[in-house]
Amino acid sequence: MAKTVSQYACEMADREAIRECHARYARAIDRTDSALLRDVFWPDATLNFEGLYEGEVGAYLEQIAPGAAAQMEQTAHLMGNNTLIDIAGDSAVAESYILAFHRFPGEGKPFDLLLGGRYLDRLEKRDDVWRILSRKLVCDWFREFPDSADWQKGFFGLQMTPGGRFPRDDSYRHFGSSKTE
Repeated sequence: MAKTVSQYACEMADREAIRECHARYARAIDRTDSALLRDVFWPDATLNFEGLYEGEVGAYLEQIAPGAAAQMEQTAHLMGNNTLIDIAGDSAVAESYILAFHRFPGEGKPFDLLLGGRYLDRLEKRDDVWRILSRKLVCDWFREFPDSADWQKGFFGLQMTPGGRFPRDDSYRHFGSSKTE
């Protein structure tokens, strides 16, 4: 059943906090910022990345995530703006569409993987903070490319520096400059 405008008005801050949690996840995973990634999940959270990892988030953050990040030269997780969120008090479920790019070094020649899918999340608000309690990755499609872009040539012949990982990425200086002491 569709919610009323008044119900959405009452939930606006919670909805924005959930969207911000999703945005922090994308930033954390792409910049390999382990502290930020840990802050997205509750300590008792579970993950179901079918075929990749199923279990407690703590073990994933300690064992799997660092190794996976080391295997990939670049990643970009784009969270769709068509996220569905259903809030019931201090609990919520969300379905977020994603497009995830991964660049692997390969054997002498980098290659790319593009994945389209959804995150099915259960979230909880504790002490007025929303974090993920469980996450399931649903892979709807993927495409493997046998090669990757050549950063030495750049696109349209432009010489550009790719984004970096934590803490070297420009965004850390960008957001740090907005803080007042």
